[in-house]
Amino acid sequence: ILFGPIFQKEVRTSGRRRATYIFRALYTLGLLVLVGVAFEGLRNTASIFSGVQRLQNLQQLAPQLALIIVWFQFVALALAAPIFTGPCICDEKRARTLSALLTTPMTAAQIVYGKLASRIVQLVILGLLAIPMLLAIRVFGGLNAEVVLAAAAISITTAILGAALGLMYSTWHTRAT
Repeated sequence: ILFGPIFQKEVRTSGRRRATYIFRALYTLGLLVLVGVAFEGLRNTASIFSGVQRLQNLQQLAPQLALIIVWFQFVALALAAPIFTGPCICDEKRARTLSALLTTPMTAAQIVYGKLASRIVQLVILGLLAIPMLLAIRVFGGLNAEVVLAAAAISITTAILGAALGLMYSTWHTRAT
């Protein structure tokens, strides 16, 4: 019911849209800028110390950077999810293709779940973009891999909730905004 023909078509078409590439690039660039600014600020505060105190301050750098990355990811995915799923059914209504889609042997649930699952794939890709960066800052110490995976799971499940709510409102209204 999740991975039927609607899912395949939507994943294929949404993955090729220019807006998808732009949004992924902006998300990654925003994440890198935020981490760069936070890293530079935290590193400058650690540079006034010497020796052992500097190493101890650098060990506190990883959890602080991870907290910044996780909050950015959480907020960005929570806001992006309804944006991705808001126009799903509205576009079908506006293009007057929903009635033709409903005449196929697929049920309404298969259509809705297929559209939802295809948008969730895009959100999971965005959610997984931050994991390599979070795992890379583990070099400084003080950050477990379980925390990284738990933060990604929380962000992705919040995005799934937002996607489901966006799709629900998409079925109720004719305009995505």
